Amino acid sequence: MDGEEESRPEESGDSTEKSVSQEENVQNDAESEADVDSSAPQTTKPRGLTFDHYLGGSGIAWGLGTLLMLVVSWSLQYAGVEMTVPLILALNILPTMVGGMVATYLFTRISRINYVMDGAKIGIGGFLLTFIYTSFLGQGVGGAYILTGFLLGGVFGGFITKKIYG
Repeated sequence: MDGEEESRPEESGDSTEKSVSQEENVQNDAESEADVDSSAPQTTKPRGLTFDHYLGGSGIAWGLGTLLMLVVSWSLQYAGVEMTVPLILALNILPTMVGGMVATYLFTRISRINYVMDGAKIGIGGFLLTFIYTSFLGQGVGGAYILTGFLLGGVFGGFITKKIYG
């Protein structure tokens, strides 16, 4: 029994040394995480947008532009406003322009390069999605007016992003 009692303190001494070393490891890990200051601005390497970015931006531009176009059109019809040619042109250009600007702003912040060119690509993608959608429905597309709205929105969104982040 005496031999067993002597071995127990040695084992307990070994276990405290192991727990101390584990605590030191935890403290070292915490110190290494504290060394990284998250509030400091981090410089990121400029990168281009991928196909997924362009598709996502085009989808947002198309969705937002179409939604705005429908809401404004239905609101004017509900109010009893007569649809004239200038009003129809404005309904095709302005909402798609807003959709292109918002989508371009959201996605060109990622790339940090070629803001305007990326905006134009997102605008063309928004028009292509509009064309595909209306082709499946058998409706005519506004053509040049919608393309103009998406392109102008994409380019203006690129200029806005360049002004803010460039």
